[in-house]
Amino acid sequence: MRFGTRRFHSYDETGREVNILGYFKGLQPGASGEAVGYYEYGGEYQPLRFCALRKTEEAERNGIEALEKTQKGKQGNQELSKAQRA
Repeated sequence: MRFGTRRFHSYDETGREVNILGYFKGLQPGASGEAVGYYEYGGEYQPLRFCALRKTEEAERNGIEALEKTQKGKQGNQELSKAQRA
């Protein structure tokens, strides 16, 4: 699942906002990882578990090509943002 990092905010156990994608930057292709974070709902912080699997370079290329094709159809040839490529 992809989520918009600009629209979805995650927090640590102290309530400080964190970039959850930073937890997964060091994953090697084919490796998986997980992180626990929190999201705010109704004024309360709720726990959330994030799981990630780093794609191989070929799978990543194929995914970006598919996203670019979809994006061009939806946005009139607009380029993918850096976050969408991650």
